[in-house]
Amino acid sequence: MAERPKISVIIPAYNRAQTLARAVQSVLNQGIQDLEILLVDDGSTDGTPGVMESFQDPRIVRISHPRNLGAAAARNSGLRKARGDYVAFLDSDDEWLPEKLDRQLELLERLPRRWALSCTAFYLVEEVGQTLVCCPPKDLSRQLLETCDYSPGSTLVLRRDCLSSVGELDEGLERLEDWDWLLRLARYYCMAYLERPLAKIYKKGIPSASATERATLRFLHKHKDEIERYGPRQSRKIYSRHYLRLAHYLYMEGDVKKGTSYLLKAVLERPVQNPLRFLGVLQSLMDGMLGTRISTRMIHLKRKYLSGGSRVNL
Repeated sequence: MAERPKISVIIPAYNRAQTLARAVQSVLNQGIQDLEILLVDDGSTDGTPGVMESFQDPRIVRISHPRNLGAAAARNSGLRKARGDYVAFLDSDDEWLPEKLDRQLELLERLPRRWALSCTAFYLVEEVGQTLVCCPPKDLSRQLLETCDYSPGSTLVLRRDCLSSVGELDEGLERLEDWDWLLRLARYYCMAYLERPLAKIYKKGIPSASATERATLRFLHKHKDEIERYGPRQSRKIYSRHYLRLAHYLYMEGDVKKGTSYLLKAVLERPVQNPLRFLGVLQSLMDGMLGTRISTRMIHLKRKYLSGGSRVNL
């Protein structure tokens, strides 16, 4: 077997024939070349396998699932094969800027061992424009219980020896699997954050509300003790944010009854809401009923307004 690479890059893909080549090429364009790329085809039914085969670089390892098993299982398949001292993740519809890995590895290698994770700022690319998202963590664990701003699917780099204490991603989560995993990592290790934008994250569209609901309820149950450790005021805020997010997705799918039930739960947990966040949920109700995209445009304008046109904590 060849000498162990410095870093293993895991790219899971399911029916991403249109974007996978861009993602892979952005890894090949990195300054550091001592790497391996683990391409995981999660049971694709389009031309994704052909795109994978079009790359003849010997550093590329192809892994195939006979059927679609989900994002967590695809990432786990990559983790089991990874040989590098470090592991990085890239979603198959995102891309990296050329200096990303160099800067993150340089940072991690000059910090103490407990600083085993690194994320970066990124450009969020939407239909209506591009926003620079910059979210330096203050209390990482508490922030992660409420929201995940760090896009670990495409900006996270970690030391591979972290896996022995944290384990694999939860394959029972249809969504939020990387969020849950990053939260577990944060219990053991510190995360170094680079405010320099080093990735482009492309808006994924509206996720399935039912899958998000199942994943959110499982996530909240798994982390119940940790949430409540922060006391009633903070725990109610955390629950409220999750319920508002569910209301948004349900309204976007036109499920007014269930969406309203989660909206009421959010208000009961935290009666005094951020007006902009509350307005965004109501706009998603209008979008779901009228088939418009007002909420998408308003979210983009809110990011621009709060960031002064450059950066924002979502």
